[in-house]
Amino acid sequence: PTPGCCVAERHLSDIDVGKTKIICFVTIQVLAVISGFMTSGQVLAGSFSFGRGWELDVISAVIIGGTSFNGGIGKVWGTLWGVIFIGVISNGMTLLNFDIYTQYVVRGIIMFLAVFISSYRVNIKA
Repeated sequence: PTPGCCVAERHLSDIDVGKTKIICFVTIQVLAVISGFMTSGQVLAGSFSFGRGWELDVISAVIIGGTSFNGGIGKVWGTLWGVIFIGVISNGMTLLNFDIYTQYVVRGIIMFLAVFISSYRVNIKA
């Protein structure tokens, strides 16, 4: 759980939630800027539309990595393995000359299966 998600815990642990949120947001923005610089350097150009279409890949990688939609805590290594898995699948489909729409369907099926398995695990534990 995030620090300060419960009022009683916030007072007992003496965590400055506002400061923690600001630090998190600033860190995310700095990492987004670094990511933008790296992407622009890779293609030797700059455009606001470079990240379009990556949302499905990112969410799929996080879900495949083990983070639950139902409020679970994810692991960095699991997410890294999810990113590698999605990258290998995407690269493989590109190398096999799959149509872009077929790639979206395959990625959607993979994400659906990952969410289904994640929900199934939560129901078994409960």
